[in-house]
Amino acid sequence: MRVATVALVCLTAAAVCTGSRSPISDREILELSAQLFDSDTNNVYDHLDVNTGGRVPYGKSTDYAQAPLLEPFNATRYLSAPTYTALVNFYNNYERDVNTNERHTPEEHNEQVHFINKITETPAINKVKQFLSRKGYVPSSVNSFKRTMKALWFDFYGRRRGKLTSSGFEHVLLGEVKNRQVSGFHNWVYFYFLERKNQVNYLGYKKYKLIRGRNTAMVIKFPFKWDSYLKPVTSMLVGTSPEVEISLFTLCFYARPDRNCRVKLGNQQLVLKTHTYRSGGRSMIGSAYVDL
Repeated sequence: MRVATVALVCLTAAAVCTGSRSPISDREILELSAQLFDSDTNNVYDHLDVNTGGRVPYGKSTDYAQAPLLEPFNATRYLSAPTYTALVNFYNNYERDVNTNERHTPEEHNEQVHFINKITETPAINKVKQFLSRKGYVPSSVNSFKRTMKALWFDFYGRRRGKLTSSGFEHVLLGEVKNRQVSGFHNWVYFYFLERKNQVNYLGYKKYKLIRGRNTAMVIKFPFKWDSYLKPVTSMLVGTSPEVEISLFTLCFYARPDRNCRVKLGNQQLVLKTHTYRSGGRSMIGSAYVDL
């Protein structure tokens, strides 16, 4: 059985470094990730109409899909859970150009705190918190854990020297534009939101798998255009709640940073990848996604 090497450095400024972290086994990651997926009371896949369209050949970025990835559905009803509404509050907060400094207003700070508070009330985040604190990776205090999560996901860093242009949250759950191409963007809720505004164009799939179990979801790999900017390939879970995605990525960031993190969701074993961005002596989430 493969076992993680015990880390002796802080991953975030708010984390407590004791040097006594317990290793995390592959079996523990598989078992916990399965529990996270099963505990997702805000999974909405069964209410979605997913059009995979045509398969995009290797090396092609032309349109093989006549319909949007996600047909309109009763979003007001099914995306009304507190974690979804807290997520949607961010959609006008960020500059997608990595060359543009982000502004951090008191209102935006409050929205970040609100989002962390809401996801921390869910079973998925609580399971991750209990597991990682028992292993010595995050604080056991609820308030200290919230500060750790806020720093990990929302603290700004510079993908361009001298500019605070990015954060793990922005890159993963929203997306950015770098060198005239889309970077990041691994969240289905924001994709659905932009499809309704005709700002993204789904081009067809490269691969996809249906996940069945106590809940249902899909993992899909595909190219798309965001306005005139191309994303040659992205991957995302579809139908899963914000808290489950955050919990899975947080688990893998601590347990297998910069390495393959094998998880079990329903009837599928999948690989999640997280990339570390080091800034000011801290390690932060540079990217996180499901690999297919």
